[in-house]
Amino acid sequence: MQQETLFFKRWSKKGYASFVSMRRIVRIGVLSMGCSLLTLPGASTFAATDRTTDRSVNLKDVEVIAPKIERQDAMTRTVTVINNDITNAMPLATIDDMLRYASGIDLRQRGGEGVQSDISIRGGGIDQTQILLNGINISDPQTGHYNLDIPVSLSDVDRIEILEGPDSRSLGSNAFAGAINIVTGNSNSNKAKLSYRLGDHGLHQSQASASLVTGKTTLLGSVNYNRCDGYTTNTDFDIFNAFLQCRLQHKWSGNMNIQTGFQTKGFGAQSFYSLAYPNQYEKTTTILSSVSTTYKLEHFTLSPQVYWRGHLDRFDLFRDISSAPTWYQQANYHQTNVIGGDIKGCHYEPFGKTSLGISFRSEHIYSTVIGDKMDSLQVWFDKSEHAYFDKEKRRTLFGAFIDQGFQTKHWTTNIGGKWNYSNDFGHFFTGGGDIGWSPFRAIHFFTSVNQALRLPTFTELYYSSKDHLPNNDLQPERSLTFEAGIKYNYNFSNSTLQARATAFYRKGHDIIDWVKIPDETVWKSLNHTQIDAVGCNTWINWKGSLGLLREILLSYDLTHLDKDADGYQSQYALDYLKHKIALTIKHNIFEQSHLGVIDACWTATFSDREGLFTATDGTAQSYSPFTLLNVRFSWHKNFDKNLQAITIFIDVDNLTNNHYYDYGGIRQAGLWAKGGFNIIF
Repeated sequence: MQQETLFFKRWSKKGYASFVSMRRIVRIGVLSMGCSLLTLPGASTFAATDRTTDRSVNLKDVEVIAPKIERQDAMTRTVTVINNDITNAMPLATIDDMLRYASGIDLRQRGGEGVQSDISIRGGGIDQTQILLNGINISDPQTGHYNLDIPVSLSDVDRIEILEGPDSRSLGSNAFAGAINIVTGNSNSNKAKLSYRLGDHGLHQSQASASLVTGKTTLLGSVNYNRCDGYTTNTDFDIFNAFLQCRLQHKWSGNMNIQTGFQTKGFGAQSFYSLAYPNQYEKTTTILSSVSTTYKLEHFTLSPQVYWRGHLDRFDLFRDISSAPTWYQQANYHQTNVIGGDIKGCHYEPFGKTSLGISFRSEHIYSTVIGDKMDSLQVWFDKSEHAYFDKEKRRTLFGAFIDQGFQTKHWTTNIGGKWNYSNDFGHFFTGGGDIGWSPFRAIHFFTSVNQALRLPTFTELYYSSKDHLPNNDLQPERSLTFEAGIKYNYNFSNSTLQARATAFYRKGHDIIDWVKIPDETVWKSLNHTQIDAVGCNTWINWKGSLGLLREILLSYDLTHLDKDADGYQSQYALDYLKHKIALTIKHNIFEQSHLGVIDACWTATFSDREGLFTATDGTAQSYSPFTLLNVRFSWHKNFDKNLQAITIFIDVDNLTNNHYYDYGGIRQAGLWAKGGFNIIF
């Protein structure tokens, strides 16, 4: 029997329960709300605009409170959404782990369990990906090493939205190679969760979280503590996270999101920044707070936001200062503060959407090694320690953008641009356009052309040490990216199949990197003349029920950089992941209603990296390909009363005990067994 398709142009204020009872396909023509990448067409499903029956059906307003990447172009770009329905079953412990398996992502760990990771997209540098938390830009202006210092636990995450490719024309200069939006707090019920995990090498992790829903207000809070003695010398760590989020709806406040977070971590940084001085140590503190809201009218939304992010860092090249040479006098101290805000407006019409926005961002750093000379200033680093900063740097950025989208039955088009002003680099403009075509319900073609620009970080401009020379004359890096692809989405009777294939070409000018001549010992920051990137990606996701099998997720990424390196050895930009294969298989082992479910989730990744690193003997060595195999075995049992669910799990990371290097000569952990439980009340 063929299902009847209902087509709605807009929501009206009547019973939403109709969705449950109609048992029909429902298509929405125009949805007047601020949208995140997930809620846009094509992010996780592919919308069709054909209609067989026009009918007026009364529905209640559906309130979607979601962080916004204000671009209605998921149909015309490569967007991946990682939902927690599968990640809850995977052998994961941190947001870093969650991103490692994502298509298009190169995540390089110096230390596991969220100690420190560098992230890049499509062969980009570690500073070329913008990180957002519920739509708020939390990227660090000092260095991309701290971009994933996020005071959020994995269990707080509802989904992660990944945009592959530049978005400077809307999000700003940090989104040079892509953007990642971490979404939390979309709970719709009262519940509390207790978790505990332990494992080899003295690993202990405990967490408590709760959500409270009263009327149109949702409150989420969590605390998390994770510690480890280390899998080898000087790899111990202590990490503490606290996060509080409030979502509320009111006619005066709109759909408001308030969030604040705190993180502190101290860790042995064995060879993190130099193999010549392995016994390093680092301690960081991150504090952030933001308020954002969306006001909705008939055809218009207004979305203002303000935010602040503070970051403190103390780095010891020698953990035991008594063993330090005479030329090393003290640790490096840094304190960064970012204050920003923007306001965006969207006007919706049947043919598409017009978006306008202005933004402001102030970035400031106090430091002992980064910035311009200043009078010495004493600043407390924590309760028992202070530093004398004698350098600082401040810069201010303004921006204004406009974006116009058009949509017909089979076509989606976006075109726009952004004007930017920096007190250091003056005026600059980025623009671009995207086109999507849906000839059939399940198939969609897309192509895009976009410019991008990124300002140098404070570290790239000013950092100086025995092994590094700064470059105050660095200029912004620029690129022009071409992209084309096809998406496929189809629902079978008891399963769904999604697939995507994408190819891209990025022409980069003045790309910034730390480089050195192989025979020299000093790294210098400079603008490469040109680095071009070309690549392709395929991604397939099947969900359903086929015997014990529940889900298969497979992706392959190929990237090649064509660089004008002039004989330099690169520390970051020319050191990229050429081949990446990621496979996830989820299946049941045992299922019975009164005994619960036992299932398993297997993950495998193959990584083949281009580039060289300097070994401890001073020679330049190439990276060796490696494969990682992880597994989680879980038992789940749901209950009907105060105790909602219990999960007991066992994780085994690196089952084959592979000795591998994500970055330089920093050896990662071998086979690592972990286990724990989650209880939901």
